[in-house]
Amino acid sequence: MKTLPLLAALPVFMSLFAQAQVRQHEVSVYGEGGLSTLHYSLPSGASRNNSAGGGGGLGYTSFFTNSIEFGLHTGVGVSLLRSAVRLSDGFGSAVALVDEYYEAYELRSTFVGYTERQAAVMLHLPLLLHYQSKRYSSGRRYYARAGLRLELPLYGRYRTSIASLTNEHYYADLDVTLREPAYKGLGEFSGVGAEGSLKLSTSVVALAEVGAKWQLSRRVSLYAGLYAGCGLSSVAKPKQDGDFVVRSEAAPSEFGVSSVVGSRYATDKYFTDKVLPLSVGGKVELAVNMWPARLATARNIMTAAPQPYKALAEWVQTRQTRQKMENRQEWQNVEKEERLRRQQEKLRSGEELTEEEEEGKKEKEEKEKEEQQQQQQQQQQQQQQQQQEERERSGEEQRQVEADSLQKGAEFCEEGSEQLFRLSGYSVSQVNMTSVHVEELEVVLAQLRLNPSLKVLCIGSSCNMGIDAVKLNVSKRRAESVRKYFLSQGIDESRVSIIAASDSLPLVPNTSERNRKENRRVDVVTY
Repeated sequence: MKTLPLLAALPVFMSLFAQAQVRQHEVSVYGEGGLSTLHYSLPSGASRNNSAGGGGGLGYTSFFTNSIEFGLHTGVGVSLLRSAVRLSDGFGSAVALVDEYYEAYELRSTFVGYTERQAAVMLHLPLLLHYQSKRYSSGRRYYARAGLRLELPLYGRYRTSIASLTNEHYYADLDVTLREPAYKGLGEFSGVGAEGSLKLSTSVVALAEVGAKWQLSRRVSLYAGLYAGCGLSSVAKPKQDGDFVVRSEAAPSEFGVSSVVGSRYATDKYFTDKVLPLSVGGKVELAVNMWPARLATARNIMTAAPQPYKALAEWVQTRQTRQKMENRQEWQNVEKEERLRRQQEKLRSGEELTEEEEEGKKEKEEKEKEEQQQQQQQQQQQQQQQQQEERERSGEEQRQVEADSLQKGAEFCEEGSEQLFRLSGYSVSQVNMTSVHVEELEVVLAQLRLNPSLKVLCIGSSCNMGIDAVKLNVSKRRAESVRKYFLSQGIDESRVSIIAASDSLPLVPNTSERNRKENRRVDVVTY
């Protein structure tokens, strides 16, 4: 009766837990097998053998946060416990009784070839704390669970086999032993056997699991590991009237044998006083990842959206165009300076100038005159130009401006209008998404399918390593890879656009490999 409140509260708890606004949860089916037995100690002359068993059932795991590292695991299942007992030949029991003449005597029984097999089916309800590591590049995680499991008996049975049993009455006052007549159940009997029910009760088991988890697909995972459980409370207690050999006073020749679990072989001696469920073995679990009805943000989504990405896209494109123009102008200036340097060397050496070099010389003289004429204008605009050049050429200042915009971006957006999902961890030349990136885009894909008016912008970024043309190409291909994924999932082409930001939008300074790896990313923005 004490377990009824707990059983009534458990479904309510599971229902409330399932309705909570969690990030992810899993529903699973599992099977387990190994050593699964009833563990107890026996007196001298009796031995117990552990037997194999197993079980299976349904599981439910709900994760606390977006990182899907910690969670709570529960469920329902059944397990089979088996054990075997053997008594050595000559093992005897003696129980004090009173005959029809009110004379006290002992019923002494001697066994030869006694074996007993026991089986119990338990309904178990676990409540475990679940932890799993972050996923490796191979798609594998490691997990561990620990907690308690409530076990309720559904079925318990024993069966005995006895080669030979000898009963006798011993009267201590007269020091007389009677081995007959047979109609009183005295003498030697062969081929005696019995079976009956085990009287078991509810038990609490401490349980632990460790193993690995493989991602079979975006939603299906496979757990495989080892488990160990040990009972904290006994499932069977000794009975005051539980004699090992049971005889009816009305029909003395009809007698039976009880199980060693809960019975006594002497007036004040029991076979065992504590019976604990014990299990050790392997477990395989197939889990399906279920998204909650209300879509939660991805595990790496920012709590505040950055500045409006439409304006950011225009700023990136403008900056890229300006950078290209500056690079082209700088290259032309380098060519002119190199040409003039060669002309000066020829003049010093007395060599004749070619027509092209003559034109270059004239061009130089004209340029000097123009510089003299523009000198006054340059002095007036010098201060403004210096400030403009500092803003354009100062990479640190641009990074600070970008960082400030990311922190204060929520002020420029309406609530819920834009969300940022960040795919990071790219290597220097990597452009394709990994399986981890595909999993992180599940929330974005679900939102696009539920809201046809929602659009997505993919912004590819790189670190500062390499020449500008390569960095720009790599960032573009990273964004294009994410775009192709959305198109392959049925999202219309008009709803997905890309921007190649090169290294113009660093999250952190490119001062270490760790920071550069964080800057190599794709920002996926829904708006």
